[in-house]
Amino acid sequence: MPLVVSADTFFDTGYKPLGSSAPGSYCVVTSYTAPPAVAVAVAGAQGNWYAQDCYASSAKGTRAGTVTVTYAVEAETATTLLLKVTSTARVSNGTTLPATSNYRVTAGAITRVSDTTNVSVSGGSVNLAITYQ
Repeated sequence: MPLVVSADTFFDTGYKPLGSSAPGSYCVVTSYTAPPAVAVAVAGAQGNWYAQDCYASSAKGTRAGTVTVTYAVEAETATTLLLKVTSTARVSNGTTLPATSNYRVTAGAITRVSDTTNVSVSGGSVNLAITYQ
């Protein structure tokens, strides 16, 4: 059985997150704190990036849950850092679905390294891990 989910995230021209949408989900950013620029990122930096309220549709009738996005910068080698972006969705039934994207930061580039997420499926959840090479 294939698992297919498509979501869109929206940013303004300064890359500030505005919200996201996916089938059955419409989320609006409610708070935002700019993370440090990559050029000044140091190991140990961490914090809240943004939070969203999510609804079943753009009509925003009843809040269906929230999403909190945080970041942490860790030393990887003497010349690289790992940027970890963690998104934690909390739905109204109490289910928590975390997802983490890892990026390698060097002097000249940012490269996606891996993604892990818990996906809600009928009867429970499935842990999905992707490693990029």
